[in-house]
Amino acid sequence: MPAKGGRATLDGVGRPFFTKWFASVDDRGDDCDRALILDGRVLRSLNALGWSTREAAGLRDWPSRNAAYVSTMHALAGSSESRPSGWSGSCST
Repeated sequence: MPAKGGRATLDGVGRPFFTKWFASVDDRGDDCDRALILDGRVLRSLNALGWSTREAAGLRDWPSRNAAYVSTMHALAGSSESRPSGWSGSCST
């Protein structure tokens, strides 16, 4: 377990792992902003769209950036502006 910036680390277990883990074990209700995955692919996609976690959070630290990402994505998902035209809001199959 090499030290990184004074913190213990495990090779191969980083921020992407933990966001996936949090997303898989988050069992809070639908009234909460549930955890979302924030890995390299998601970051690249957001950056390609011109959206930055760093700018959204106004801070450099990853916990703040992840919180800004989760709250922003949930807010967008809940807004009528983010839904395709004709969206009924139901999930019937």
